[in-house]
Amino acid sequence: MATKDNWSATKYDTNANFVPILGATILGMLDPKPNETILDLGCGDGVLTKDLEKICERVVGVDASPNMIEKSKDLGCKDARVVDGHDLAAWFDNENIEQHIGGKFDAVFSNAALHWMKKNPKDVIAGVKHVLKPGGRFVAEFGGYLNCADVHGALIAALNRRGKDGKAYSPWFFPSDIHYKALLEEQGFEVQTISLNPRPTELPTNVAGWIETFGFTFLAALDTDEERRAMVEEIAEHMKITHQREDGKWFIMYNRCRFIAYKPKAYRRYKEPVILKLMGLSASTPLTPEQMSAAKSKVEEIIANNKVAVFSKSYCPDQSHYAAYCRRAKEAIKAITSEFFVIELDQVDDGAAIQDYLQQKTGQRTVPNIFINQKHVGGCDDLLSLKSSGELQKLLA
Repeated sequence: MATKDNWSATKYDTNANFVPILGATILGMLDPKPNETILDLGCGDGVLTKDLEKICERVVGVDASPNMIEKSKDLGCKDARVVDGHDLAAWFDNENIEQHIGGKFDAVFSNAALHWMKKNPKDVIAGVKHVLKPGGRFVAEFGGYLNCADVHGALIAALNRRGKDGKAYSPWFFPSDIHYKALLEEQGFEVQTISLNPRPTELPTNVAGWIETFGFTFLAALDTDEERRAMVEEIAEHMKITHQREDGKWFIMYNRCRFIAYKPKAYRRYKEPVILKLMGLSASTPLTPEQMSAAKSKVEEIIANNKVAVFSKSYCPDQSHYAAYCRRAKEAIKAITSEFFVIELDQVDDGAAIQDYLQQKTGQRTVPNIFINQKHVGGCDDLLSLKSSGELQKLLA
């Protein structure tokens, strides 16, 4: 059974036309380039999607609301699709989007949408990471802690007075910048900047229009239109003294969370070497099926997302010559290209599991273990042999 679409493109036009207008700040932070492919997550009526289309090579807009996607198509957006932000990864894989756009996205942009994706914000962030290229950026603005707090609290209190659990009807996720930064980092993003930004926002109509446009889940808790009108009028009367200016204009205090985060090109290195044997994670330690499955997924993702992937070690106490081979291999690649991915197995907690899986996959346990264009090359000697023959230069061209 399809989920009811509560969004009205007409009401949005009338009562919320400030949303895309005030999106200029986060659009500037995105700094889109002509050769980029951008995903507009929660594109709404497509106004900012169209702005991006004027700059970028390709833009795909997605939104959970069929009504809003229809409006964006009417506006002339070239590629707008109905997609729930929680299902981004599944959509990308099941619809063969990578083949359709010729790779993964250079950036994911989102304005005034992430706070509606309340069911599981972690799934949303993981989906964004999945569809981004290594080094791709996630740039967004959305409602943060204390966003629209007065009207939000008034809606909850009004339902509570009517015997309902008002909080349960809230559709919004308004996190602090501290909390959302932690969620981004938990999914592996590197956060360049994140902040909360208070913004008094003039409404094009009044608070009643705002509630009818955005507060539909609260209104749906009541049985009749008469009850709904009475609640809206009650809240408007309550807020009038503090939120209606002398000239009759209505304002709501927004508090926007803005951030720029990057999907890493490589896994982070720790300042000091971590010796896996000292952690009880040497190759001889039995690994659980779950550990091996996780190692397999990680290795395959690294290989798939990088032209050159080098599984290396920065230090090997028992076999120091392997570390020397790793250095020579990395120097040989670096002499030709700076675009390559290195993971130091002695500096990540799952290094032993990765090495075990690489042995299963390639028959090679030693490091470096090198892949170019998703094909196994071998170790240092194999790489240097390709270099001597001139084949390496061709592969890395």
